[in-house]
Amino acid sequence: MNDTRYGRFKDSPWFNQSLPPIIVGGAGGIGSWFMILLMRTGDHKVMLMDPDVVEYSNLAGQFYTESDVDKTKVEAVSNHVDTMCGKKPSLFYTTDRYLPDSPVSPIMVSCFDNMQAREDMFRNWEKQDNPKLFIDGRMNAEAFQLFAVTPKNTLRYDDHLYDDAKVPDLPCSFKATSHTAAMLAGKMVAVLNNWACLEYGTDPTREVPFFIKYDLSLMMETVEL
Repeated sequence: MNDTRYGRFKDSPWFNQSLPPIIVGGAGGIGSWFMILLMRTGDHKVMLMDPDVVEYSNLAGQFYTESDVDKTKVEAVSNHVDTMCGKKPSLFYTTDRYLPDSPVSPIMVSCFDNMQAREDMFRNWEKQDNPKLFIDGRMNAEAFQLFAVTPKNTLRYDDHLYDDAKVPDLPCSFKATSHTAAMLAGKMVAVLNNWACLEYGTDPTREVPFFIKYDLSLMMETVEL
């Protein structure tokens, strides 16, 4: 890849690896930030899925501006990627909702705000012939969780799937903040980069933890390998 915008990455063990196509579900608080940070690391082939439109209430916690209001989130993300990361013909998007019969890919990333969509995407990912990596990000205003699932720990992830009714109902005005979303999205990109180093043998010292939890109020991180 001869592109000077990536010159600072050229000696990185994760840069310019031929990753499989990536499906990203959700373009809200997590997904909007994740897409910008991901697409700044290279020309990855990505399908972004989200049926929602941008509302004023999204502006404080998601990567959108006032000019995005009433646009579909996937179109707005694509526009921001073009502006901040350079034109990306490898980025595709759809307003289709992710469902049990939706497409699969070896690498899939859950940025959803509900458990049912997470489970639908995970079940599809695990039943394909060659699943590689499933990343699941979850957050509220001042805490986040990140799961990195590979074929060897799918049963472990099963323990972290539950009905939406069991999720604590936080005040609607304190469910998402931009700084928490950006921190989580950065960790998710780092997990993908580390996985690429291990998958392609460019840096076998890297780690892909199964679980990362961060509490901003306590400035405390928990990592489980």
